Amino acid sequence: MCVVLMGVSGAGKTLIGQKLATAIGGEFFDGDDSHPAANVAKMRAGLPLDDADRLPWLRRLRALIEEREDRRNGARSGSGFQTEASKTGSAEAGASEGCAPAITPPPVILACSALKASYREILAPAGDPRVRFVYLTGSFEQIAQRLRERRGHFMPESLLRSQFEALEPPAEALSVDIGQSPEAIVAQIRHALKI
Repeated sequence: MCVVLMGVSGAGKTLIGQKLATAIGGEFFDGDDSHPAANVAKMRAGLPLDDADRLPWLRRLRALIEEREDRRNGARSGSGFQTEASKTGSAEAGASEGCAPAITPPPVILACSALKASYREILAPAGDPRVRFVYLTGSFEQIAQRLRERRGHFMPESLLRSQFEALEPPAEALSVDIGQSPEAIVAQIRHALKI
């Protein structure tokens, strides 16, 4: 499974993604790190991205999801994933019988704005059941305040309005209010997705 934390810039996707990945022992990927340099330069200049700007980025993220899911599927069939617990203890019983224990790797966590339904369709074509969306939602004022306090990010507060205008709130996602503590948000996600 790949859990995509989505929402406008400043919703807390990176913070929650890092905390969730740590809590479940999964991998975290920040979609911002995959933006082409031209996209970053455009946003730094205060210009919003359009669909054409986002398309290569979204395709890159879909390729990442595919690669990680292929790796997870290989691990599930016994071709490489081991946790510390599987190296000893119960793994010894399986090894003595000539087979490795079946271990399901933890989900991959991806932070990505995924503002429009068409973007989510690229990330999860035909409703790919391996991809679950978690929509981090908050008010414009709440998120604008967060952006004012954030340092060192290429996304200026001035672009927040354009993100809210582009946002197509998902019906198919788990919606989580960001007014809670990060720990409460992580607990809510884990409970809802059973991870």
